[in-house]
Amino acid sequence: MQGWSGLAPPEGGYIEPDEFGRILESRPRYILKRPGKLWYLDKAQDRSLAKVLSEDYEVWKSSGTVAVYRRR
Repeated sequence: MQGWSGLAPPEGGYIEPDEFGRILESRPRYILKRPGKLWYLDKAQDRSLAKVLSEDYEVWKSSGTVAVYRRR
């Protein structure tokens, strides 16, 4: 995985290889999401997010440009 500087983090660095998965597994109390597909997620991540949101979260508030999902 390469960082913004184009350099790979050192082995054992603070960034997990699957940081997105680690965050979802931590079951945050809230998740903010814009409507539609997020361009920066790959297909597997998009499916994982959709699954987690449908199984464990409900829309708490929405402004039309962002939805706040709250863990059930």
